[in-house]
Amino acid sequence: RRWAAYGKFGAKRGLYMMQEKQANGGTAPTFTKEQLMNSKTLGLPRDAVAAVLQDGAVYTKDQASGLVQEFLNRRV
Repeated sequence: RRWAAYGKFGAKRGLYMMQEKQANGGTAPTFTKEQLMNSKTLGLPRDAVAAVLQDGAVYTKDQASGLVQEFLNRRV
């Protein structure tokens, strides 16, 4: 019942529509540092996300992932 609001196709339809909008020149969704830190789909260490991203700024998942990966792969 949780996905009843999404209709017959569930969440996949919403995801497909978002990807279609992005492919047609729409902008990618943006997230705050806190949202990305609590994200289960980002797949990056929470402490690295907290260290790299700035408070009050918004990032796409690709931007945030790139910044954090750059931080994690830097030479010491």
